Amino acid sequence: MALLIIKIAVTLATVLALAWLAERLSTRVAGVLAGFPLGTGVALFFLGYEQGPAFAADAARGTLLGFIGAQALALAFAASAGQNRIKTLVLSLLAFVVVALPLSLLDLPLWAALLASIAFTLVAHRLMRHLADTAITLKRRPGWGVHIARGVISGLIVVGITSAGYWGTAALSGVLAAFPVTFFPLLAIIFWQHGPAPAQTLVKHYPAGLGSLITHTVAVFWLYPLIGVYWGTLGALALATLWSFGWLAWQRRNALA
Repeated sequence: MALLIIKIAVTLATVLALAWLAERLSTRVAGVLAGFPLGTGVALFFLGYEQGPAFAADAARGTLLGFIGAQALALAFAASAGQNRIKTLVLSLLAFVVVALPLSLLDLPLWAALLASIAFTLVAHRLMRHLADTAITLKRRPGWGVHIARGVISGLIVVGITSAGYWGTAALSGVLAAFPVTFFPLLAIIFWQHGPAPAQTLVKHYPAGLGSLITHTVAVFWLYPLIGVYWGTLGALALATLWSFGWLAWQRRNALA
């Protein structure tokens, strides 16, 4: 129970921080950082803690394929975002389910899963690069009701998805761990409060943020069996951090050039 509370608390704090960042700094930056492996990292950590490092490392192969489903979610949102918010969010969730669950039946080696994940990331990035970068104009600071709503939305998704990640095979657990636990609540919050344009900015930059997740997941595959769950998690997060800030620095340099 204590571990479950820690998992929920960390994820909720991340969602709230990213939403705050998007409102006050940049939806582009928030979109990239939304790919940081906190939701997925927590899920893989708990799989390793409860079922062993080998199980989590095996699940990591499924997680790489699950990222294809996560990007299908982003693409479905970009294509359907409009005034009907509930329909758009439901279609996005269905896109993840329809794409990700069949992928959990595949038993691909790491290199094949990695190549498939990278290839789809490049495709998704290309398909959404035409979307405009739209900043959020904050007319007034969110009240306590907004913060409570954010907590409820993200909390329900965290409990449902990460709990489901402990059922079934390692491949199924890995694919479910790829669900964008922090990104989707953030996307729903921005979409619901500020409309489709800023939310589409988030999904536009989400594939770039997935570089961090892919780096983390490959590191989990190699490090968990070698140095264990704790040190393996620290090492994987360190590599993911290098990717995230390296990508942002590269984008900034290109923007100034």
